Amino acid sequence: PTHMGYPLPGPVNNYTIYVAVVTKMDAANPRQEARRLLDQSIAAGRKNLRKSHDRWWQGFWNRSFVDIPDKNLENLWYFGLYQLACCSRGKLLPGISGLWFGPDLFPGHYDAAFCQGAYTQDQNTTDPHYWTLATNHPELLANYLDTFTRLMPMAKRLTQEMFALDGMHMPLTNTPLGIETTPFY
Repeated sequence: PTHMGYPLPGPVNNYTIYVAVVTKMDAANPRQEARRLLDQSIAAGRKNLRKSHDRWWQGFWNRSFVDIPDKNLENLWYFGLYQLACCSRGKLLPGISGLWFGPDLFPGHYDAAFCQGAYTQDQNTTDPHYWTLATNHPELLANYLDTFTRLMPMAKRLTQEMFALDGMHMPLTNTPLGIETTPFY
């Protein structure tokens, strides 16, 4: 038997599951790109993928470290850097609902879920990236810079429409496609 053109294994106890997530923000044909990534991953094999993964993280951690007497504080530093590395290696900058915020963070507080991954032009989008250079990880700024560079034409158009001026006005919040989500501000 097969599923989506891939053979399903017979009755065994161990399975390796490969997952590829591709959106229209990543490729013109997400399904085709996902299949390509799956084929590439299957051809490489689980052990080689794991070695590559481990090598990446080893190189990452070898470029920065801290030694803080308060080990709880030190663990928070490492955990924050880990979160940033997990969210900052893709093409698309995670919005306010990335790893830093989640729905119903506090009972009855649904602001993060409402934002639906939007970018806010305040501390929520910028703060997590302040420390990339100080931690010797400038590569973690790439999707942040790429995202806002991609949004520049929208900001220029908005400035011309709203103020009849050259420049860039970024709305309070916008989606990764540049659609303003808070036009009432």
